[in-house]
Amino acid sequence: MILGYVVTGPDNDSYMLDGVNLSEAGICHACGLLLNFEYHNPDLKLRRATFDLSHCYDLGIIVSLRFKEFCIRHDYTGIRFSDFRALQNNYQLFIDNKIELDVIKRKIQFIKKCKHCHRYKEVIGATPAFLKNEEPIPNGFFASDLLFGSDNSKNPIMIVGSETREKLQTERIKGLWFEPIYTFSHWNTNLKPKPAEPKKWYQFW
Repeated sequence: MILGYVVTGPDNDSYMLDGVNLSEAGICHACGLLLNFEYHNPDLKLRRATFDLSHCYDLGIIVSLRFKEFCIRHDYTGIRFSDFRALQNNYQLFIDNKIELDVIKRKIQFIKKCKHCHRYKEVIGATPAFLKNEEPIPNGFFASDLLFGSDNSKNPIMIVGSETREKLQTERIKGLWFEPIYTFSHWNTNLKPKPAEPKKWYQFW
């Protein structure tokens, strides 16, 4: 059974933290990790602005005016848009609606926890995503409760339900890829990669 979809877009060849003084942005004095991964750089220089949704190399989802107008027209709540000084018709998308992932079933790896800020240097295991509450995702936009990536390049995964996916496809929003989110039992039975068979060696005389 499909519960919803992970939504991703292409890279836009840009860095949200390019030219940013991290000390002013707010970092842990011990490990150097950002204290707020919803950082917004109003002076972002976007190198590829041809998609309706795209990702910076480090952090941040960038969307077009067309995407923003789509969300407003459908009255989606729990999302925010921040604009940029030098970029017209492009915005950083923030999603306040959170969905809890199942850490145990997915075997998500948390690497090198800082004892001061309690953040991890690296979090691995974004997809396939398994939900803690295996109910169909309602209409709207959601973000995982965990950030994935390394160092200061971390993002939540973006999640939508089937209804929202259909609306995005009908609108022909550019640059979206959808990966189904299945129940764990369905994935484990039908989609889990099979272990490789051991090689057989034959000796001939």
